[in-house]
Amino acid sequence: LTVVVRQRTEFPDNLSVNETVALRMPDHSDLLELIARVGGALAATSANISGRTPLTTYDEVYAAFADIAAVVLPGVVRGGIPSTVIDCTADTPVILREGPVRIA
Repeated sequence: LTVVVRQRTEFPDNLSVNETVALRMPDHSDLLELIARVGGALAATSANISGRTPLTTYDEVYAAFADIAAVVLPGVVRGGIPSTVIDCTADTPVILREGPVRIA
């Protein structure tokens, strides 16, 4: 699940290029362990490039990011579906992309 919120003043300035930031809760045991070990939060890019076809395998992600990413964790998107993205910057949340998390 990815939730887009307004960037807060206590967030580092270089966390986002605009006034919003996407907060993501991954479903990947190794990544969840890494997040816990570094103190509960990790600034990282999505494995998907905005406006392009979602990357769903390790090989696709590695080919796209190997030259620019410090780490590319192995794994696959469960069910081949990228995360649900919800924009919470307005009074009423808006689903930007449907994914495995369904909103009733």
